[in-house]
Amino acid sequence: MNTGTVISGVGHLGLILWVVLGDWLFAPQDMEPVQVTQVSMISSAEFDAMMAAA
Repeated sequence: MNTGTVISGVGHLGLILWVVLGDWLFAPQDMEPVQVTQVSMISSAEFDAMMAAA
């Protein structure tokens, strides 16, 4: 047999096994919950007043 054909066959077989068995062997990790923060827009005059008060 041709060496390239054997290497290609083994590589494709490995890829197929990885796709088929990958869900069992490499379970996906849980994602962290997304944190949401409310944001409001202020003018530069309001920002300056807030900084002066602080």
